[in-house]
Amino acid sequence: MLLTEDHGKVSGMARGAKRSRKRFAGGALEPFHELQLRFARRPHTDLAFLHESRVERSHHAIAQNLETYAWASYVSEITEIMIPEHDPAPEVFRLFAHTMAAFAAATQSVEPLAHHFIMGLLDQGGWGPDLEQCGMCGDAITPDTKPILDQRGSGVICSRHVAEHMGADPDDPNFRPGRRIIEQDLLDYVRRARAGVPEEPDSTLVSTATALLDRLVDLHLQRPLKSRAFLDQLRAQARRSENENKE
Repeated sequence: MLLTEDHGKVSGMARGAKRSRKRFAGGALEPFHELQLRFARRPHTDLAFLHESRVERSHHAIAQNLETYAWASYVSEITEIMIPEHDPAPEVFRLFAHTMAAFAAATQSVEPLAHHFIMGLLDQGGWGPDLEQCGMCGDAITPDTKPILDQRGSGVICSRHVAEHMGADPDDPNFRPGRRIIEQDLLDYVRRARAGVPEEPDSTLVSTATALLDRLVDLHLQRPLKSRAFLDQLRAQARRSENENKE
């Protein structure tokens, strides 16, 4: 699968690629690199036939860090699912290219980079969440509204709507909605991630933001993500190692 600036997402095949080091040199068919391509489409098929490819911008460094590789795989997979075939999306292409370059150059956790990408992809795909107003009543979101994620994918809603639906008193301090209340620091972080790459805050907040964005992405997908499972395994392993070091 290829993501191109002018043609959008393109499925392609490269016949004889293994035999031709001249036409596909320097890892030109490896993932995450920025390439220059020469390809053609034949009538009555959606496949593009690659004639030649060369690396314009190498991102080999991504594969040198397992966490970075896992996030790059995740970013690639959700892009492949969310972007329709042959629909030019130059903004998504530029965001993707910038993110991969930043991944390759990163010297610390790339999680905040991924958060910025996810928010940008949702916005460009028409699924950007409204984090400023309740998706049901239109009231401004404040800490007093105790916002929760809207299961319809529109953004957030006031938790009182859940209470009203359940026949409970929304002003009862003991009432807790079934979904987690999004605290102000988390909401502010996600807003910053939409505008740019946030400076890495407390690791707990970053992990919570990942969980929130995971749920938001899942509202628009119809299948499990292999790259998500890989990331979950890495996170579980990191937690085990951290707990062992504390003992």
